[in-house]
Amino acid sequence: IVPLVALSIILISNRIFTKAFEKVEEEVRFRLAALAQVAGRSIDGDAVDRIRFPADFLGDDYNAVAAELDALVNSGADPWNQRVFANITKLYNGMFYIMADYASSYGVLYPMPHAPFERYQAALATGELQRYEYTDADGTYLEAAAPVRSASGEAVAVLYVGSSKDDLELLQQDFRSEVTRDTAIVA
Repeated sequence: IVPLVALSIILISNRIFTKAFEKVEEEVRFRLAALAQVAGRSIDGDAVDRIRFPADFLGDDYNAVAAELDALVNSGADPWNQRVFANITKLYNGMFYIMADYASSYGVLYPMPHAPFERYQAALATGELQRYEYTDADGTYLEAAAPVRSASGEAVAVLYVGSSKDDLELLQQDFRSEVTRDTAIVA
């Protein structure tokens, strides 16, 4: 009977955590969407539009926009923002390029050969928030993208914010391992 009880505890715990994990992931998606929506409206689109050449890296407009992005994620100082990133990308000659990023690690006109282009293009074309999951060689991410507008209302770039989905899945795996181990110890 003890093995049956232990197995039941493991199965029930995993079921409960799976449901809770789905809710956490949904909340992360909502938070990213809210950040993208607010930031897309508050970022100085005219400053973004003036960032056009690699020489603009760390110039006045770049620094102003990078500071806005950094403020958006509070420099990662809060536990809830430690894994969130924010970047601005522009479309040139059919390819998206990073124009500014929250950590100033990419520079200007950093090419993005592998990116969710259709989501960026939809944000530019429709002006609507895009929410999606994106996987590249570095991992899987939950992201949201919104247009950045100039003072005249023209969509000049796309702001995207994201967080690693891999981190959430590692948390889920750790929990399952702990429940299994702790249940085995008790049994």
